[in-house]
Amino acid sequence: MVLAIYRSIQKFTKELNNIVSYGVTGFYSDRQYTKFVLLPRNPPNFLKEKSLIATINDVDDTITDTTRYHDREDYLTYKRDRLKFIPLAIFLTIPFSTFGLPFYFKYLPNILPRSFSTRETKVELYKKQLNRKRENCTKLINCVAGLKQSIVKLVASTGITSIHDIKYTMISNLSECHTIFPTKNNNQLNSLSELLGLSSWIPNTILVDKLFNIPSSQEIDSKLVLLEIKKESLTYEDLQDILFRKSIEFSDQQYTYQQLLDKALKYNQLVMEIKENSGDDNILFIRQYIILQTLILDLHL
Repeated sequence: MVLAIYRSIQKFTKELNNIVSYGVTGFYSDRQYTKFVLLPRNPPNFLKEKSLIATINDVDDTITDTTRYHDREDYLTYKRDRLKFIPLAIFLTIPFSTFGLPFYFKYLPNILPRSFSTRETKVELYKKQLNRKRENCTKLINCVAGLKQSIVKLVASTGITSIHDIKYTMISNLSECHTIFPTKNNNQLNSLSELLGLSSWIPNTILVDKLFNIPSSQEIDSKLVLLEIKKESLTYEDLQDILFRKSIEFSDQQYTYQQLLDKALKYNQLVMEIKENSGDDNILFIRQYIILQTLILDLHL
């Protein structure tokens, strides 16, 4: 009996140590890959947002290798993982902390570097975060007078059942009737930030600055995704990641690769249409972008 318990503990400890070993090794590999592959093979400052628009605009229809969606994603993920690794490293320095890893993985999945997570864990985390976004979307709609009624009326008159049914005119009309941004309502601002995947814990001044960065960041992201769709280089997992970031339903097991691809294509075309019609008017872009996200989340598209 005692021997069986000892062997179970020994096996459990070995499995946890392997998780730590593979995770640390994977994090170190990501560091080496970023330092010796990503940074040297990309144009100067390409991975930084401010220089991306000019670089992308310079790419012609032949689409050269100077634009690499996966390179930028890997670079940004590594930057986030560096911050996430700090609390994990501190936790692992505590004696016998290995036994607490299952609780760390269960209750703090948001701050795990990717090398410590499986794809299944990541998808489950995506689902939980998407549900929270939908909850905050409901709060935001309730803060804006008449918005819920307008959405119900729109659905009744157009029969929207998927993102493919959304037209730019719908977005434009709703944004003209309902002013969501800018706002002095703190509850509305907090719900808005959570809906867009921004932290509501940061000061409002910083939050507003982040909101004003949405036009450039979304234009960059949409152009990169559309280029990769044209190059046919995106995997099924890539498309899931892209759709999650845009708050679009992605986890239904019945979705085929082509269905996810069509969703990503339609969404990013809508973003570029918003950009084209808003021009240099950042506030107009933000208002219409928020309406697009609100429709997607409220209708579970």
